[in-house]
Amino acid sequence: MKELKKAILADREHCTGCGCCAAVCAKHAIELKQSDLDGFFYPYIDTEKCMDCGLCGQVCPALHIGVKRETKEFCSEVYAARALEDEIRENSASGGAFSVLATEILEEDGCVVGVAWEGKTFARHRMIHDKSELVLLRGTKYFQSRMESVYEKIQQMLIKGKQVLFCGTPCQVRAIENYCEMKGTRDGLILVDLLCRGIPSQKAYEHWIWEEEEKQGSRIQFVQMKEKRNGWNKVGTRITFEDGSEKYYSLYENAFADSFLRDNTSIRDSCYHCPYKNIKRDSDLTIGDFWGYHNQGFADNKGISVVVVNSERGQRLFDSIRKDLKTAPSTMWKLVQGNHAAFTQIEESRAREVFWNFLDKYSFTTALELSRDWGRRESEKFTDAPDGLSMVNVGTAQAKYAFDYQTVPVNGYNMALHMNPLMYNKEILRNNQEKIAAGAIVLITLEYPIFLCPNGSELSAEEARRIREAHGGYAKEEAFLRHLGERNFRLNHNKLWEVDWELHNLIHLGWEKGIGIKGIVLRNQENEQVKRKRKYAVEDLKKLIVYCRSMSWQPVLVGLPYSKELNDYVPWEFKKKNFYEPIELVTKEMDIAFYDYSEDSRFAALDNYMNVWFLNNRGRKKFTRVVYEEILHGKEENETEQNGMA
Repeated sequence: MKELKKAILADREHCTGCGCCAAVCAKHAIELKQSDLDGFFYPYIDTEKCMDCGLCGQVCPALHIGVKRETKEFCSEVYAARALEDEIRENSASGGAFSVLATEILEEDGCVVGVAWEGKTFARHRMIHDKSELVLLRGTKYFQSRMESVYEKIQQMLIKGKQVLFCGTPCQVRAIENYCEMKGTRDGLILVDLLCRGIPSQKAYEHWIWEEEEKQGSRIQFVQMKEKRNGWNKVGTRITFEDGSEKYYSLYENAFADSFLRDNTSIRDSCYHCPYKNIKRDSDLTIGDFWGYHNQGFADNKGISVVVVNSERGQRLFDSIRKDLKTAPSTMWKLVQGNHAAFTQIEESRAREVFWNFLDKYSFTTALELSRDWGRRESEKFTDAPDGLSMVNVGTAQAKYAFDYQTVPVNGYNMALHMNPLMYNKEILRNNQEKIAAGAIVLITLEYPIFLCPNGSELSAEEARRIREAHGGYAKEEAFLRHLGERNFRLNHNKLWEVDWELHNLIHLGWEKGIGIKGIVLRNQENEQVKRKRKYAVEDLKKLIVYCRSMSWQPVLVGLPYSKELNDYVPWEFKKKNFYEPIELVTKEMDIAFYDYSEDSRFAALDNYMNVWFLNNRGRKKFTRVVYEEILHGKEENETEQNGMA
């Protein structure tokens, strides 16, 4: 007898609300229900109906984030694009690429699935079969759509041999692909994902709508969230009321847009550590606004789309619509530059839970302002620490991306340090000494400094040009080739900024892994300046320890964690000479504990990080708990031993 697999749903932090689990359940035992707190939809299992077949767990994208998909290698191509017909662009959020794609499929007797309004405050994925219905799917809907009803419809069309174009966020695209692969109907499906920053809440949108209606004294008839009447570069929101009046908000005047573009408060939990924010896409095509694209042939301020071709299937469709588009080849780097938030994790708002609680009591704008005030007070707690503070974090700017100050009471002051000058921290402690209790543990967080240089003794100008052409747009040729083309040249810390800032950003933000640049590593330049830095770092660290002990505090050294990907880039000899050996000198001479997490396997996985360098929300929570528990556990053991000896 075949063993049954128990039904498992993703936890709230990772569930994207795609509804795939509900769609695959033959017994209809899973239902998506709206959360009273934040208004997002989450699945719930009716245990009486559930047969424990386990299909929901098998198809759930959130439960298989780390699973690598076996796909044919395809080098993505990036294009700027705009519809040739002005009417299409005028009625589209950007350059009209989606409308042109959809029209092609509909004219070939296929069908298109996209997001349509249902009423004023509800959006759902809908299937259309005729060009006259395309207007329903145009435009931006700034909150999450419901999808449960389209899975079976898509499968039915694919079984009939129809082409189906599905357009949605990257997590929705993965859900549709998982479902169709499980059903054996992937052929004929064309997946188009959007450049996505994060999904706001329907509840937040509803409250904003109600507030606008109350202020205007009239019901809202229609909201055009992304209106281009004043030009694509000055998009705003236009609200039409039933009494015939209109109201216009620029991007920076719209409180609802502010709640997720500036504050990150109204965004779904899973968006804070989205695994799909990279240049390797599951879709056949990626589309969105091509912000930051500058080309005289496109400069009419009516909207420019980006089209990224990710597969051979996508290439065939794109080739078939080129006749209806004005296009120009571009680069992945230019796309990332202009759409940074679509490729890097967004920072979770401190005030998120507070915002939802305020929203149940006040108007939308009032709730947002109150949550902002709360957030500002929280961000200032390190300089206004409460009496009796038991644990303080003093260290590098990296610590900001390492500790979760809301999970457990680790408070601190973060300074931009590369091991020195640590004496800035001594000043901060001195200025706040009255707020820090005697016996408080002081975490002195340390990182290994980074130096950038070419790999190997020589990189020819020809090889440098090849790399630049393959990943064009990230460095100025004259500076790049001058440095990389010189035999035996080494770039030291003082020369770092002579290499184009974009190249440094590329390394720093962790895109080198995704873009695949080879021939560049991180390596130490051993010179007198570096030797002095190590010497001063050791001296300053000792002075800081002495000062902490003079105040009856307990200093502890903590090495911050890095991903395996980043650690693989940094040679061991560099870390040994610039990190471990200086710290070893200090720990022996000062008899101080050193908790090293820099290469700790518990934090090595890339899914714990926003990029190869900084921990994401999940990683910070995990790291904070581990450090807090391990250091306190050691403290308690020492106290027990001392009490026993007494």
